Amino acid sequence: LLTGTNTDRLREERERGISIELGYAQLRLPGGRLLGVVDVPGHERFVRTMVAGATGVDLFLLVVAADDGVMPQTVEHVAILDLLDVPLGVVALTKIDLVDEELRELVREDVTEYLGHTRYAGTPVVAVSSRDGRGVAELLAALEAAAAAVPTRSSAGGSRLPVDRVFSLKGIGTVATGTLWRGVIAPGDTLTVQPGGVRVGVRSVEVHESAAQTGQAGQRVGVNLRGA
Repeated sequence: LLTGTNTDRLREERERGISIELGYAQLRLPGGRLLGVVDVPGHERFVRTMVAGATGVDLFLLVVAADDGVMPQTVEHVAILDLLDVPLGVVALTKIDLVDEELRELVREDVTEYLGHTRYAGTPVVAVSSRDGRGVAELLAALEAAAAAVPTRSSAGGSRLPVDRVFSLKGIGTVATGTLWRGVIAPGDTLTVQPGGVRVGVRSVEVHESAAQTGQAGQRVGVNLRGA
């Protein structure tokens, strides 16, 4: 709804209506700011995948269904965000078209009360419906405000790219992707893979699947590696 991109690539994901692997999209906010979105699984069986996707993000969008409320996986994900030191975010209270106003407000209070006992007390909770579009403008505005409060990542010093996905493409070779924590990566650079200390060269760089001269701190970056 927000990005216009279906981040569920696998047939199993579309058939079951859940995320299994990490998904990626870009979100252009009304003010012009460009966000890189990492869609992580919510199901408890895929929590390791969720951790991989959440590592290095600057803010979160926590989705709570109005017909479910705070679930065990909600509590688990908030705890992981805290451990990863993700500073702030926004809560989307979804599926409000499936409940009446009274239940919607009860669930909102439930979410607010739960977060009040965490470091994320005061996080805005925005009620939305993907079916009729209610609340979408308000959600974008809340994301805009949250993004404006995030400190800019440093491009100085050594580059650090936690890798959340690796794959090989015929005729291209090994590609590693992640959110660049700090520094700049450009074609011709030499990187060290940890653990193991393997030295690899950067053939090319993409930012959100588009060729780029450099990958900057805070961006979603893909690097085509030589020697991996």
